[in-house]
Amino acid sequence: MTINPIKTILIIFVSSSFLTCNGQMKSEHKQAETESIKIGKVVSEVDNQIWRIFQDSKGNYWFGSNGKGIYFLDGNELKLFTTTDGLVNNTIRGIQEDSVGNIYIETPDGISKFNGKNFVTLKAIKSSYNQWKLNRGDLWFSYNANDLYRYYGDSLFELK
Repeated sequence: MTINPIKTILIIFVSSSFLTCNGQMKSEHKQAETESIKIGKVVSEVDNQIWRIFQDSKGNYWFGSNGKGIYFLDGNELKLFTTTDGLVNNTIRGIQEDSVGNIYIETPDGISKFNGKNFVTLKAIKSSYNQWKLNRGDLWFSYNANDLYRYYGDSLFELK
């Protein structure tokens, strides 16, 4: 039995096409896996004392508890973030998002900024009484009873 050279070339071409496509699917799958959040603990339910609920621009839900941390639900997985992950305090009093998707978590001890990978505690800059401003994109916080805080760009201003 002889095999036609054209059939041989066609079989090699079709086989290599399938292998190439399969390789692309694997690399895309690996890329999607690396985009998941690495910190936090996967849990099966939220605490029974949720004080704040927030839906971000990507459709994810954030649940702020009264002392257990903040829960993040992306539709598939529920994660809990606490002070061990970099949150400034486990008691959540507010949740906001800026125009580029960073999440700001207000606690009695300060504000934690979550950029999708880790938490950073914002340090307040004391502002004089006459430096009140209202800019597009400002975020406002009042995590203690005496002061008001305005976050603009990359600075948190403490206003009296």
